[in-house]
Amino acid sequence: MSSSVRTILVSILTILLVCGCGGQDESTPLVSHAAPDFALKDLSGRVYRLADYKGRVVLLNFFATWCGPCGQEIPHLLKLRQKFRDQGVEIIGVSLDHQVDTVLRPFIQRYGITYPVLLGTREVVLDYGGIRGIPTTFVIDHNGTISDYFAGMPPEKTGPPRPLCCSTRRCMGGNMKSNSQNATGQDSFDPERPYKPGQDPIMDAWYTTFFIENHLDYYAYPDHVESPEQIRFMVCTEEDERYYPCSDHMFGTIMRREKPPFLQEQYEATLNRILSLIDQQIEDPWDKSFLRTLIKTKYEHEIRDALMIPSRLEKRLLKIYIDRTQIQDPYLYEKNERNTRAFHALNSKGFQKALNHVDTTVLESPPTSLIEIKESVEFLKLSRLFTLSVDSALWDSDEVLEYGVEDYLELFNRPFSGDGVEPLWQFLRVQREGASGIPQSKKILWLADEAGEVIVDLAIVRYLAQMGHKIIIAFKDGPLFTKIDFFDAQEEETLCRELEGALLIQEKSLGKNELVNILKGDKDVMAISDGTRENLNFLFASTTFARVFKEVDGVISKGPDQKRRLFETHFRFTQDIYSISRDEDGSTSIRYKAKHPDVIKFSHKDLERKAQAIISQMEGAKQKGMTVMFYSGIIGSIPGKEAMAKKIMSTYTQYLKGQSTSTFIINPSEHFEPGMDADDLMYMWEIVQRSGLIDMWRFQRYDDIVEAFEIMNMKIPPEWVGKDATFSTGCTKEMEIALEVQEKHREMQIIGPSEEKFLRRQEYGIGKMYDRRLDKICAL
Repeated sequence: MSSSVRTILVSILTILLVCGCGGQDESTPLVSHAAPDFALKDLSGRVYRLADYKGRVVLLNFFATWCGPCGQEIPHLLKLRQKFRDQGVEIIGVSLDHQVDTVLRPFIQRYGITYPVLLGTREVVLDYGGIRGIPTTFVIDHNGTISDYFAGMPPEKTGPPRPLCCSTRRCMGGNMKSNSQNATGQDSFDPERPYKPGQDPIMDAWYTTFFIENHLDYYAYPDHVESPEQIRFMVCTEEDERYYPCSDHMFGTIMRREKPPFLQEQYEATLNRILSLIDQQIEDPWDKSFLRTLIKTKYEHEIRDALMIPSRLEKRLLKIYIDRTQIQDPYLYEKNERNTRAFHALNSKGFQKALNHVDTTVLESPPTSLIEIKESVEFLKLSRLFTLSVDSALWDSDEVLEYGVEDYLELFNRPFSGDGVEPLWQFLRVQREGASGIPQSKKILWLADEAGEVIVDLAIVRYLAQMGHKIIIAFKDGPLFTKIDFFDAQEEETLCRELEGALLIQEKSLGKNELVNILKGDKDVMAISDGTRENLNFLFASTTFARVFKEVDGVISKGPDQKRRLFETHFRFTQDIYSISRDEDGSTSIRYKAKHPDVIKFSHKDLERKAQAIISQMEGAKQKGMTVMFYSGIIGSIPGKEAMAKKIMSTYTQYLKGQSTSTFIINPSEHFEPGMDADDLMYMWEIVQRSGLIDMWRFQRYDDIVEAFEIMNMKIPPEWVGKDATFSTGCTKEMEIALEVQEKHREMQIIGPSEEKFLRRQEYGIGKMYDRRLDKICAL
């Protein structure tokens, strides 16, 4: 090796050790061997081969966008490239995640990566020894030989090396084996390819214990944890996958039983927060000593096995404090102060003058039409308010009361960052100068966060309402430190004043029809509780919140806590998510996460159109002198037997049609479309059922099911024996509607089991078509 190349390698290795890929583990067998060749594509489809770089020194860097240390080392890699490129050094990045447009391309732009970034494959990972952790960088000399490699994070100055950043198995898939194993002797837990029970009894037990100990298991706590069906209103999960309300990094750490320093630090921060609260608010020495000991004892018990999510621990410790002290809201006074400061700031002459200040130099080109002027005003005003909404100086200190025009203009000039800036403007139909678009009203769920901040949020919300949007603001259900809650919305003076005219929806279990009617109403601003007293957790969200989430056109989330729950996870959601928070560099960070591509959404207008099409068929049949029959039967009331239920209904309704040529029979199973859930179906059918066009409403009897199986030449399976429409919660709801319709249209006949028998099923409406109590039976 020439002295110049040796000098370059020494410099490279030194920098890697210091800044990024340090933490060198035992030497890989590939060191001193020829580097495996590869043919990988970049983001545009161009193929790169290692053989093309022969004669040059190559740093082959395996990374992922969700890996913190990977991002930290990129500036140093860029400096290396700039310094040594003329001397024959090349850097090649190999990405282990492939969401090109939504994740990888914005990541490259954010960090200003100028070297080639290629899409890794399972094969190249295996060729390079399995890639124990990331970031991993291989140093390949000018002869194509691996001179050295560095994996994971740098070791601490004292103590044992920290764990590797992430397992690459989460990206590459398959049955790749990791060289590292967790405390149970099993391979590292893979959050993006969820563990499915049945593969290993030890992991099964740990996995199940995590959900039980965090009180997240629906079957263990059915009265507190929401059903999987309701969760799917908000979160898209794979088959047999379970949603967890924490980051992938946190979940993977707990599953691997690592007990790393960062987890202990979060536990201790939670404890200290409660202990500080005791010191501040409890004066009696005996009471203070008792509470501190009680909290510490509970704390030690909860973290013993390091299974607890820190936010769940936080909720439990705070609840103990509130229950024991009977202080309903320990932060009530502080929240009032925050809201008051923010209110006075927004109503100060300095702020109003700054908000309305026009500096033509900020316009790329002067507006030439009234439409462009309107769009420019909307863009400028919202930009300024968004920037202000993440600056806690507005509500944390009385200094804000001294702010003048220049102070606010300085705040307004802070930059935006993140991949969600343009998507958010497009979603809100706010166009930059020179661009024109047709405004479109949106239904927006706004996830509020901190007291004080919410006052600025409401200024934004009111302006969005003026633009024609409808906004539903979600608050916490009860006290959670300085987070704003629904009680504040009803009782805190400043917040109540700012919410004047808004509709406060207190019902936590709104049905779809009720919600749709509210959204059709004349209120542009509404407020609800999310049903929880902790950081964003869909497993405990109220039914109303879940249905709002499902019905809106997009979700805007405020603050870093909610940002972590929505963006530091592989889970995708049923709505586009926009997060607004303050970045570490002081910029206003706007992140965007597109809804899952498989989401099929039926708006109430879609369902109304489908209902009207069926009504038109009924009217046509009436004009021909036909009798219109609606047939109500079991479709989803026996879990896992939906296909057979539809076959039974279709077989029997076809039999009925053969009995009379003058009867028009509506078979609901023929109108089901993929993506429809029980809520969608009930909403659509209720429109049809209340049309007044039904002559005969027939509810499925057990004899109908027997006849259908005879026609199919099949024996009756055990799960169908004795069943009829009274077994269905959906049919129970339809019987209630049928009786109401009959009150208006006395000539309509109701045929089938007596109405009294339907009273057994009363729990319909949480995203499923069967009684909640059947979950336990079917789980046996």
